[in-house]
Amino acid sequence: MLDYFIKRKIRSNLNDLNRNRNFGGLDDIRTITIIFEVSDIERAKNLQFLLNSEGKNCNMFGFYNQKNKLGDSIDEFAFSKADLSIFQFPNEAVIVEFNKIVESSQLLIDLTYNNYLSINYLISSNNSNLKVGIAKIGIDLYDFVVEIQKNVDSKFLSEQILFYLRKLKSQR
Repeated sequence: MLDYFIKRKIRSNLNDLNRNRNFGGLDDIRTITIIFEVSDIERAKNLQFLLNSEGKNCNMFGFYNQKNKLGDSIDEFAFSKADLSIFQFPNEAVIVEFNKIVESSQLLIDLTYNNYLSINYLISSNNSNLKVGIAKIGIDLYDFVVEIQKNVDSKFLSEQILFYLRKLKSQR
């Protein structure tokens, strides 16, 4: 029942969003936000390193798939299930922090494999020029989808994302 309401809000966000989808190419992008699951931080750090080495400014936004933020200690902002409302929407503090992190991003990359409705909700309200994510069943959030196995090595995943981003260029 809760899934229905959050999915409905996600669809509403996507329909109401007024985005500039011009994407000149990876060379034109300066600021990127990477969304990741904290248990998969190696993948995010690998991609961040490669993008930074190309002169890109990378912001990081993490999610703990548990009730609290125990385990891996990270420097990046991350939220957990404890930061969700009873209806599974991110609380106001998470939304404010997410908007602050992604406000200047031209590219948003979602590295989460699972279909987290709270993350999907945040992504659906974002107006980055280009949204890239790993394929998930039943959701159409991204402009570019990467279909890849979960157990793929992080270096390979990062290289594949960069390879295809270099090939992409929107028609203006």
